Amino acid sequence: MWWPRPQRSAISTAGRAACPIAATTSTSWPAGRASRRSPTLLQRGAAPDRAQLSDFAAELGAGRAIGALAAADLAGIARRQQPMEALRSLVSLASADDPDAASSDSAANQRKAARLTAQQPVLIAAYDAARSGRDLPVPDPGLGNRGQLPAAAVR
Repeated sequence: MWWPRPQRSAISTAGRAACPIAATTSTSWPAGRASRRSPTLLQRGAAPDRAQLSDFAAELGAGRAIGALAAADLAGIARRQQPMEALRSLVSLASADDPDAASSDSAANQRKAARLTAQQPVLIAAYDAARSGRDLPVPDPGLGNRGQLPAAAVR
């Protein structure tokens, strides 16, 4: 699947920006090498140094809260939609509620991508909690993105 290309991307093939998922399945990506640097590499186009990785982790932590639109519709979505449909709907609502929703410059797109990356595990955990009749989990700022789902499942 190809995404529309508003500008040349660091992840591209012959000028066409490739789907970031395709970049992770490339034969040039060593098996088992995906790490916490992977989202930064895919979104920013270069492997981060320690300071950049720390800044990105802070950006993810700051952008993890679910917006008002997704929170308001969460219960109805959990009752009516299957998991993948729900994730699609919740991500759309989260992007519509994004502070940079009206901007499409490169810096705004990077901020939006980081926030959506940070919100997805929280949206999944919130959907599961709403569907199961549990209280909505509160994101744990001490955990990285990978830790949000398992932590929410045991709360």
